[in-house]
Amino acid sequence: MKQALMGCAAALSAFGFAHAGVTTYDNLADFTAAIGGAPTTSETFDNDIPSGDPLTFDSGVAVTKGGTVFGNRVTGGRYETFTDGDNPTTEIWTFPIPIIGFGMDVFSVNSSSFDGVQVTINDGSGDQTFVLFDILFPGGGPSNGDGFVGFTTMSAITSVVFTGVGDGAMNVGDIWSADNLVFAQGNVAPEVPVPAAALLFAPAALLAARRRKASA
Repeated sequence: MKQALMGCAAALSAFGFAHAGVTTYDNLADFTAAIGGAPTTSETFDNDIPSGDPLTFDSGVAVTKGGTVFGNRVTGGRYETFTDGDNPTTEIWTFPIPIIGFGMDVFSVNSSSFDGVQVTINDGSGDQTFVLFDILFPGGGPSNGDGFVGFTTMSAITSVVFTGVGDGAMNVGDIWSADNLVFAQGNVAPEVPVPAAALLFAPAALLAARRRKASA
């Protein structure tokens, strides 16, 4: 019976709940393909917004900072901001709708050895943290750089957190900027229901196991 139950559980897990997780992208084409036909909202930062806390982009993304509030503003067609890990600074982006992915062009993001920028995402599978520089240059590179970073999630999210790496070297933090933000709408559905076919299969698996045991 124990083996039968284990076999039944394995059968259900194959049909059951989607595993949450975050995938990163370093180019717009792959990110666009990943989100498929999901409705998207774009933010080009065309309208200047003075520094403030909180601050809201034209697309409805609300930015709230904790710690040092420095340089966070929309100017010259970009969002400029500051993060620092050694003097903890957090920046929370809250999206106006649940999303299954977001991407943007980033500029002057530092490597980890210079208090680089990191983003933390939780789509139901626990906090997952990524250094923006490492997405752009997975094999290493200069001390700072520009490029596209994108993220997709298995379950919809409503916010992400930006912080500094905090390497203990008391560096001055990272002044970076972003442009061409795009986010893809999704539905909040942390778990995928077990299909009816799987529920029908479970009793059959138990019956087959019992027959094998009886004939042994």
